[in-house]
Amino acid sequence: MSKELRYEKIYSDLKGKIKSGELKPGDKLPSELELAEEYGVSRITSKKAMEILTQEGLATRTRGRGSYVTEDAKDILENATAFSHEKQKDISFSKNANMIGVIVDTFSEDFGSEMLRGIERECHRQNLRLLFGCTYGSIESENDTVRQFIELGAKGIIVMCVHGEVYNNTLLELGLKGYPLVLVDRPMKGIPIPCVKTDNYKAAYELTNKLLKNGDDRICFVTHADVEMPTLAERYDGFTAAVMEHDNVSGTIAHIEMQDGYSENTREFKVDYSGALKLLKAHKDCNTFLATEYKIAVLLNMAANELKRDIAIATFDEIAAFYNGGKTFLHIRQDENRIGIEAVQMLSSIIKGEKKQGIVNVPYKLIDE
Repeated sequence: MSKELRYEKIYSDLKGKIKSGELKPGDKLPSELELAEEYGVSRITSKKAMEILTQEGLATRTRGRGSYVTEDAKDILENATAFSHEKQKDISFSKNANMIGVIVDTFSEDFGSEMLRGIERECHRQNLRLLFGCTYGSIESENDTVRQFIELGAKGIIVMCVHGEVYNNTLLELGLKGYPLVLVDRPMKGIPIPCVKTDNYKAAYELTNKLLKNGDDRICFVTHADVEMPTLAERYDGFTAAVMEHDNVSGTIAHIEMQDGYSENTREFKVDYSGALKLLKAHKDCNTFLATEYKIAVLLNMAANELKRDIAIATFDEIAAFYNGGKTFLHIRQDENRIGIEAVQMLSSIIKGEKKQGIVNVPYKLIDE
């Protein structure tokens, strides 16, 4: 049996167990290693099966805890079954289909999953068919996916652009020609393609001021990527503006090294916070940190615990305390679901001939628990 058929077999078996109720919402799924041993395949093969389940919304995966059946898995499968029993002649894609595309750079539990959920539900409400693609940071893949969706008859596309030093020429060309496009999370500065997002400048400004009430006079902005990227640039500008309003406070920026902690010896993932340890040791005079992503905040917290160092951490998009040993952070909670819904509604309006430009900032919440 080929590797392709083997991962399809694993995927099909797990999907069948979810559909039958043998695996219920919230149940833990077998690990990639357990599946590999059970089916006599490599871990790469079992990993691909799990990735498909995750992409379909049937499983959620958290490093260090494993994979679980999602709460919506039953509904997703029931909707898919209902669709499969519709008129068979309407199943194939056509130029006349009421169809849109959604392309994202990446998505995870801390950001993206809820946005996609909002997009899917609004598409379902509006009776829109949905094409989905994930580019994993590749502009080439983004270009190819855009072209494929248009060839399949997509009347418009929602895009979370790939982070990069240059904009996607295909998107620029389509935008200038008036093809219906809506960006999410990451605007293209100076380009008149509408975007639905969070006001990251305002959110970072508010978050920084809240941190500074602790009385620390030195604060560090921590990121793993280039702050020239649109979302990070906004957050850094908001951070800088807040710091500059305080005469006795100084701010600094630090880049953290983030790596997958996969061990060839144990064939398991282990959290690698060596980059966070290195960062904290290099900034011994700083005990207040603004992490641009939740994963960074978790790594900083783990490093601080090992060093027995008391630090204040704030971040964006916290998942849940049990993912971090019960530790909660001061954080900004973006309304991802609303971002997804607004994006579909905006694209639908553009497809119908309405003019939409500029940025829609969806309200966020500052959570201090």
